[in-house]
Amino acid sequence: MHRIGSASVRRSPGHGGSPTERWATLRRALLLIATLAAATAPLLAAAQSGAANVTLVASGLTFPREFTSDESGSMYVALAGDGPLPTAAAASSGTTGTEHAFGLFYAGFNGGVFKIDKGCGVLVATGLPSEQQTNRWHQGASSLAFLDGILYTAEDGGGAARANAVNPSGVYMVGANGGWAAVASLDAWMPSHPVSMVPGDLDPNGEPFSLIADGASLVLSESNSGQLLRVSPDGTIARIVDLSHPHQVPTGVVIDKDGNYYVGTLGVTPTPMGPRSS
Repeated sequence: MHRIGSASVRRSPGHGGSPTERWATLRRALLLIATLAAATAPLLAAAQSGAANVTLVASGLTFPREFTSDESGSMYVALAGDGPLPTAAAASSGTTGTEHAFGLFYAGFNGGVFKIDKGCGVLVATGLPSEQQTNRWHQGASSLAFLDGILYTAEDGGGAARANAVNPSGVYMVGANGGWAAVASLDAWMPSHPVSMVPGDLDPNGEPFSLIADGASLVLSESNSGQLLRVSPDGTIARIVDLSHPHQVPTGVVIDKDGNYYVGTLGVTPTPMGPRSS
């Protein structure tokens, strides 16, 4: 875990197993606590056998990621979607470091945003960029945040390197009517703003992971190159801190009352042997 203040970056020892084990535990917890119902269907509320003090909220959505709440307490969940069928027509070029490491991308448009409102599930937005990779990873809408009453999502399923040159990787605005539009493009920003230690599995479109609101702007963790970015509603992107050395893969980010950021790190895949902390 990194603590990022106004003048320093500190690392504290990790706990609870390897980064891969902690990520797997987090994914299991999210599936148990916040799995959502099929679109527009009533949410399920039956307790699950064998899971003490855990209630299934809903089920049936395709690769749910992070979630947030609005001022009324309604929950919104980012849906990565499962991308298209892996056909040659939907395939990326195979020329980037991340493709060499993990396989081709297949671009599609079945990501979305889901809302839990008064015990029912409502599909707020559909058709967001979504892709799957040869290794069966699925990426798309990954995180949500409200800023001045407007919903934004980190979008990890777009970008030219992922066979979707029209819809970039970055931050998107989601309208109340279900429409969406790119606000900030990592495709355009990253090539001219490299980190100090460029990873061997470089994704030139970046990998937007976690999004939070901070004052008048948004803060985005970009996990492939390893950095924390400030994104303004007008589309301006600025780096807060370079976390690329060593290649820790920054993921979740939160901010405390004093303005310090706390950034979780996943670590590289596959996980190196031997002791480590994050």
